[in-house]
Amino acid sequence: MRPARQLIPRTPAAATRHLRPTLTAWLSAAVCLPRRRRTCTPGTVWAVLLWAAAFARSVAAACAAVPAAPSGQTVWDALRAALPKRRRTLEERLLRALHAPLPARPTAARVAIDYHRIPYYGEPDRHTTRAKATAGTHNFHT
Repeated sequence: MRPARQLIPRTPAAATRHLRPTLTAWLSAAVCLPRRRRTCTPGTVWAVLLWAAAFARSVAAACAAVPAAPSGQTVWDALRAALPKRRRTLEERLLRALHAPLPARPTAARVAIDYHRIPYYGEPDRHTTRAKATAGTHNFHT
């Protein structure tokens, strides 16, 4: 049974302080938000969105938590005015913005992947895979 109220542990602000300006700069390069009012600046909108993404909360909850943030509807209106109509266009812009500061690699990089199969004894579903029987089952979480 779920608890009536779920709490998200807060990350110390000092631990993420250096990330916010960098992420805001990258996102601002990809999506130019209009300056709508004194309270709804692009920096404020990005601060609200980054808070909502970091804590997996709604835009309205982020607006309540971020100091001097406008209402959730104001943030949505600013995003609606600036974002492209097609999702793929937005994904391409964000991908270009996130890859821009990375240096080009002269050669391919070696990558190590730690792969585990966790046995699953229930009914198979879309979250499980089938493989050679191990630990008395063919179904696994990977």
